[in-house]
Amino acid sequence: PIIQHSDWPPPPLSDERESGEVADMMRALMSVWHNYRSRVFHTEIVRSIMQGNIGREAYLTWMENWIPQVREGSLWMRRAVSSMGPQYRELAALVQTHAGEEQLDWQVLYEDYIKAGGSLPASNLRRNPGGEALNAYMHAYAAQPDPVGLLGGIYIIEGTGQRVVPT
Repeated sequence: PIIQHSDWPPPPLSDERESGEVADMMRALMSVWHNYRSRVFHTEIVRSIMQGNIGREAYLTWMENWIPQVREGSLWMRRAVSSMGPQYRELAALVQTHAGEEQLDWQVLYEDYIKAGGSLPASNLRRNPGGEALNAYMHAYAAQPDPVGLLGGIYIIEGTGQRVVPT
């Protein structure tokens, strides 16, 4: 089945009348997201997924690289929580909750991988070089004091997953 862009929920937009640093940051983040989404949706693997014609071997290879990325995400999110000061207590609680959800997500993805014919143990799955670079960056950033900038990464990573995975 082909998923049409009109089937997707709209991105969380700031009211055009909003101003200030948060509104400016959200507009900048949405611009990055839309540029990224436009570019990624022109890749062969994502086109195959979106058109519902990805082959079994391509699917398994994709999952073998993606599952460890999802699994590792909960770790750098928890590291970020431990690096946030008390002024970000509410944000830290939200990120902590999401990290718990990510931990469950990778297990669901791994079960799907096995059902599709994957045979590698989860501990043997490896990220591709791009995934390794992203993971290293996210861990390093999470170790900095008050790493609230990771929210942009979470936004883009989750936005990608929500638009590709349901297919």
